[in-house]
Amino acid sequence: EDKEAQNKNSKKLPTSYSTFDNKGTKNVKKKSSDKKNGNKKGGSGEKKVGNTILKILLGIIIVIAVVGIICSSVLFVYGYSIVHGDVVFNLDDEASSQNQTSFIYGYDDNNEPVEITRLHGEENRIWLDIDDMTPYLSKAFIATEDERFEKHHGVDWIRTIGVMVKPTNSGQGGSTITQQLIKNLTDENDVTFVRKFNEILSALNLEKHYSKDQIMEAYLNTIYLSHGCYGVKTAAETYFGKDVKDLNIAECATLAGITQFPTKYDPLLNPENNKKKQEYILGKMKSNNFITEEEYEEAKNYKLVFTNSPDYQGSQVSDNGNDSDDSSSINSYYTDYVIDEVIEDLQNAGYSAKKARSLIYGGGLKIYSAVDFTVQSAIEDVYENYRKMPDETVQGACVIMDYKGRVLGMVGGTGKKEANRTLHRAWQSTRQPGSTIKPLSVYGPALEKSLQDDDVDIYWSTPTKDAPLMNIDGKPWPTNEGGTYSNRTVTVQYGLA
Repeated sequence: EDKEAQNKNSKKLPTSYSTFDNKGTKNVKKKSSDKKNGNKKGGSGEKKVGNTILKILLGIIIVIAVVGIICSSVLFVYGYSIVHGDVVFNLDDEASSQNQTSFIYGYDDNNEPVEITRLHGEENRIWLDIDDMTPYLSKAFIATEDERFEKHHGVDWIRTIGVMVKPTNSGQGGSTITQQLIKNLTDENDVTFVRKFNEILSALNLEKHYSKDQIMEAYLNTIYLSHGCYGVKTAAETYFGKDVKDLNIAECATLAGITQFPTKYDPLLNPENNKKKQEYILGKMKSNNFITEEEYEEAKNYKLVFTNSPDYQGSQVSDNGNDSDDSSSINSYYTDYVIDEVIEDLQNAGYSAKKARSLIYGGGLKIYSAVDFTVQSAIEDVYENYRKMPDETVQGACVIMDYKGRVLGMVGGTGKKEANRTLHRAWQSTRQPGSTIKPLSVYGPALEKSLQDDDVDIYWSTPTKDAPLMNIDGKPWPTNEGGTYSNRTVTVQYGLA
């Protein structure tokens, strides 16, 4: 009974009790059981906050995952459509659209075309089939630019991942030769994910539509090799004065060494840098079994002779009949005339002046002229070495034609020609010729007629009257300088002078 009473009393105990201090102030204190209840309530609140944060984070993760899946799906569909779709770049069309060097030809005594000069702008390019190249050239570029070129399908994933992990992991970058070709065709060099992604897709697409030889041919015709050379043909001629098919292993490695840093490895400007790069490439060619140990040693020790070397013996290019193929050289007046005439013809055909000039210097045109090399050389010699009269500025021009209208030679000024497409007095000067036309238009035909017609006698001493022959529109004709006449009888010689 006592225990039951105690339990009842304990249940009735207040949750707090009061005490009074000496001053009679009442102090209220809570029992420890209230503290426990308070702790329970606080823990429950913190748990609710934690659950809310967890739900938010989980929601964010789900949203990111869903967006990621959607984006990945879109990229996959887009990438698949590019890689397995129609060809992105038609290499035949790209070849014809690239700026290419134009040629002007003349004919020799055997009526065979002979190259006179080449015309190009900033891009000096002559497209060359891969069958006309030495096979060592492509091997040299593969060794330094893309060792697994024959094995991958447009993208070397091993190198790509390697560059992403360690950008300076080797002398080669992450781009394959196929990817570099895409870059050459698009002229896009932005360092962005979007450009790189599209480049990879285009490379994979290109390899599905073209053979390795076709891709290599396009690549070797579009790479920049310093000195304005785009493609290996003009580079081989610029540095060695040779056709590409005649390059040896050492020379092939020299050209391949230029492409990564054209100015730094330019063999004419920085031969020491180029030599180091060449030896590196020869080593890579050997390690890839492109050349034997014997070929490696021979190429490494080969003495290179560049076009600016004292030992250079002149151009060995089979189709170059001109001593200089540099468009910066001074063309003849005849060549200037041909250029201007072709530009005018193109404009008459509907091209703008800008487009016509672009075709001349980048359209890969083959222009055949009617020049006679012997005649042109003879009149150039006369006009360049004329005997100048004291205290006089003497100028002149000359055009020589045959009886069928073929223009054999042309000079547009006296003295040595110092620039291209300057004033051409033979056809651009439209000023009145004065008495200089008399021998051609009057006296020459008169003398010829006297030889053909017995009733006409014209000699140097034939007398004639210094007076007008007729009236035209009420005015006397022909007129003398000053408009006066002596009405005297004079000789033909006097009138000519």
